Amino acid sequence: MEYHKGLLFILIAAEIIISANIAYVNYSGSTSCIIGSGCNIIQKSSYSTIFGISISLIGFIAFSLYFLIYLLTHHNKIKRNFFLISSIIGSIFAVYFIFLQLFVIKQICTSCMLIDFLMIFILVIAIYDYIQSKRI
Repeated sequence: MEYHKGLLFILIAAEIIISANIAYVNYSGSTSCIIGSGCNIIQKSSYSTIFGISISLIGFIAFSLYFLIYLLTHHNKIKRNFFLISSIIGSIFAVYFIFLQLFVIKQICTSCMLIDFLMIFILVIAIYDYIQSKRI
């Protein structure tokens, strides 16, 4: 069975929803945190924007494009490489953001951590999917 494909769909959709919530709340002048209070510090830090654009908005756009990549490639074995590469790039950013929270800013935003760990989990499933596609 290919339950992992449905799981990928759900996880990427969850990333879009969570990042959209964070972006919306940030642009409304507040912060979004599942639990704890570190989100305010993280989401207002100097690392929360690139060229004046909120990381949360960039994340929402990136996850939306990633979802589109998933939809366009999950039926095509040749283009699965593109989805895998996108997953690797996303996971590199996730690890970078985790590093920033733990070792640079020294605060944890649970909403951000959830997004980052979901991305890494998605990479694991994408690798599994890639391996499975090579066996067929």
